[in-house]
Amino acid sequence: FETPNRVVLGFNQAVDLVVLDPVTRIYRFVLPDPVRRALNRFFDNLNSSQVLVNDMLQLEWHDAWICTARIGINSTLGLAGFFDPASSLGFERHVADFGQTLALSGAPSGTYLILPLLGPTTVRDGIGLGVDALLHPTFYAMGGYDLVFFSGTAGLTTRARHFEELKALKESSIDFYASLRSGYYQNRVGGIWSRREHRRPAGAP
Repeated sequence: FETPNRVVLGFNQAVDLVVLDPVTRIYRFVLPDPVRRALNRFFDNLNSSQVLVNDMLQLEWHDAWICTARIGINSTLGLAGFFDPASSLGFERHVADFGQTLALSGAPSGTYLILPLLGPTTVRDGIGLGVDALLHPTFYAMGGYDLVFFSGTAGLTTRARHFEELKALKESSIDFYASLRSGYYQNRVGGIWSRREHRRPAGAP
């Protein structure tokens, strides 16, 4: 789907230029880094239900216990998740999503896609994104608009986290589409198997 992907990428870049880049710059200027980090922690804690459900679907019971402990500790001692005392107590944050769950079950990644506003994904991870959205309290509170703000490469908080890296990638790339695709695959494969290498099916990407 390279041809339609490049069209969507062009659309996303236009939206970036006109809307998202200015909003991200204002967001980074108005809110100091500690405040942005606190907001990231708040939304990560609020949407921890995604991690917990996928831990259980993956039969990773120890991780499910860690996630449950983090929710309890950070929702109380951490003041609704704005702070992360759970990590200081040895309950380190981890990420689990439905795309990873599908990968662990042996589902192939499928075709590389660029979604409007949400950015790079694959067929497998696009399905995972939709399932994970249904596990987020913010999805029901914001009518799905939380995907634009908190998910995908176009998500405001995600863009703010990786603003400089994305800017450097654009400026250094001869073909930004190819660089973005390569970077996405490397990052995604690393994210899926970094803590699950022992369960990686033979030949799985």
